[in-house]
Amino acid sequence: MNFLREYDITDEVIEQIRENNDSSIIQSVIYNEQNVGKIINYFKEINIEVIDELLISRPELFTVDISKIKSEINKYNVEVLVNLINEDINSINFI
Repeated sequence: MNFLREYDITDEVIEQIRENNDSSIIQSVIYNEQNVGKIINYFKEINIEVIDELLISRPELFTVDISKIKSEINKYNVEVLVNLINEDINSINFI
């Protein structure tokens, strides 16, 4: 999971991801490294500020195909959805 450092994810966050998730999820994140990076960059692009928290609590989200993530987010007012997610990461459940 060291590839996450390239996206400004700290060692502390990487350790929390490992501690809080099943090994099969961790392996899926590693296997989907490129897609994970694309989703992190997309989330930064649309101003999602809680990427660390999402990686810790919902790492499987980052293994979903980026086009599906974008499609689901674009069903909503992106700015409003981003604000909701930044206030409460459980708002990600809308997508």
